Amino acid sequence: MSSEIVIGIDFGTTYSGVSWAVNGGTKLVRVITNWPNPSAGRNPNSEKVPSIIAYDNGRPSKWGYDVGDTDQSFRWIKILLEPESEYSGKSEQVKKSNELLEQINKQAVDVVADYLAKVWEYTMKEIGRKQGDNFRDSYKLKVVMSVPAMWTPVAKERTLQAARQAGLGTDINLVTEPEAAALATLKDKEEMQELQPGDCFVVCDAGGGTVDLISYEVQSLQPLVIKECAVGTGDLCGSAYLDMGFQKWIITQIGESQWKSMKMKAKRKMVNDFELSIKRRFELSGPSEHSVELRGIEDDPNLNIRDEMIIVKSTVIQTIFDHVCSQVDRLVRQQVRQVTEKGKKLKAILLVGGFGESGYLHDRLNDSYSHESISVLQVSGAWSAICRGATMWGLEHSNHFTGVQPPQKTVAARIARYSYGIPCRTSFQTSVHKLEDRIWSDAHGEFKADNQMMWLIRRGDEFEDDQVLTYDLQRSVEGHGLMRSFISDVVNAMMDTKYHNFDQRLLYSSEKIPPTRSVDDGLTTGMKLTAVLGVKTLCTVAWSLDETDVLLSSRSYKSKTGKKYRNIDFKVTVRLGNADISFGVECGDLKVACEAQYPKD
Repeated sequence: MSSEIVIGIDFGTTYSGVSWAVNGGTKLVRVITNWPNPSAGRNPNSEKVPSIIAYDNGRPSKWGYDVGDTDQSFRWIKILLEPESEYSGKSEQVKKSNELLEQINKQAVDVVADYLAKVWEYTMKEIGRKQGDNFRDSYKLKVVMSVPAMWTPVAKERTLQAARQAGLGTDINLVTEPEAAALATLKDKEEMQELQPGDCFVVCDAGGGTVDLISYEVQSLQPLVIKECAVGTGDLCGSAYLDMGFQKWIITQIGESQWKSMKMKAKRKMVNDFELSIKRRFELSGPSEHSVELRGIEDDPNLNIRDEMIIVKSTVIQTIFDHVCSQVDRLVRQQVRQVTEKGKKLKAILLVGGFGESGYLHDRLNDSYSHESISVLQVSGAWSAICRGATMWGLEHSNHFTGVQPPQKTVAARIARYSYGIPCRTSFQTSVHKLEDRIWSDAHGEFKADNQMMWLIRRGDEFEDDQVLTYDLQRSVEGHGLMRSFISDVVNAMMDTKYHNFDQRLLYSSEKIPPTRSVDDGLTTGMKLTAVLGVKTLCTVAWSLDETDVLLSSRSYKSKTGKKYRNIDFKVTVRLGNADISFGVECGDLKVACEAQYPKD
């Protein structure tokens, strides 16, 4: 390949965006702005495309702007990647999409993959217009997808699975949305004028569905190097909840019966009027009244409904905004508290994302933090910041570079949002362990404490980019081991191959203080383990060693009961990326397991 193209994909809850750059020369980042939009005429111009897909007879039929108001479609499909117990009850859109999944007999990953395949197909056409139809013959493609900072490891893995299934290639990486936004923002030198080494700032990525936050400390300005200084947080409190709040208010005005009588097209028109004419422009200094179309609703002067239009006072809109903005403010306050409790100086709050462009949200946060000498800044190009930042992250983390040195990485260190570890057994101590965990180990001639946790990294710990964690473990194999029979054992093993099978789970916890035990409740279905005590299974790796490998790579001994054993030494490895991790097992110089299996939906 003569060069590389890096493609950043911001797969959002309500809208998605894509940018790309050739990794060479000026490395100009281009944002796709001409998404197919039948209602926009010949010159569509939008940095995002709706994250919507419709099906016909179980096959994808329409996506993005092409989905009509009356089409039965999936919305908020991104949230379906998170385990159902997390957010399914927070959105009516998620509930409807879950119901539709059952109707067409598909998994959430399948629907997301279908949507991403449509986005990818159009992206390839767009790049082809600039680089030539046969550009894939000359360029290697590197894909970087953004994910919320609040995403669980399982949701991140499902994102990767959907991307691979959609045909996005083999070089697919994840980056958290706030980090991508930070890169896009901080590359603009004007945004850095007031920041000095030692200063901290919060990136608040306020999108349509999710709001994600990460705090950074400036290490140096030339070159620009930052590191995380607080555990990232987030929640479902994006601008779409303003739409839901407005819809609920409308229902209280016209009543359930009239609301149910409204056609779906009329309801969507009402929400679009609110979004485009009111929500995006709302500020206290604006008009005192607003009008929204209510097709099919009877006139009612007492409710200010005339000619199928309702007049909405600014105070009503403010109440709806305050309900959602207070949740954003709560998340920001958590970040501010984390930073200040470490004795660090917080200088600014950077607002990005579509909701981050809201004048009311800016003013609300500015009123909360201006007296603390913390600036609240709305950055330029906030809506496309994440996809642009994802492309920039890919350029920084590329193995394809023409100079002597690889690109300088802007983010030097991160803060673990989860604890990662493995289940293990240790020598039983009555004063430390539970009696129910005590088991006898014939191989070691002592009682062991089962179901114990060995945490490789804990929530809140700092780690470097692509840092590798290791832990040595040992497994005992019964049946071979006496030195006088070693040669005959090897010969027999070579003639009649026998395999010893092993597996190792990688667990995670979001608890501030991770539990010392890991116990499942006995309900096991395939790879899915229902865990208690705040510990969950992320993935499992399985491997086999044949009899010859066992005999040649282990030491032998006889237990107290006279049985033959061999102890095999392994090493667990966990590589920590920005938003993803890889898990493997090594035996000596051999990587025996690296293909992880993940719990199913």
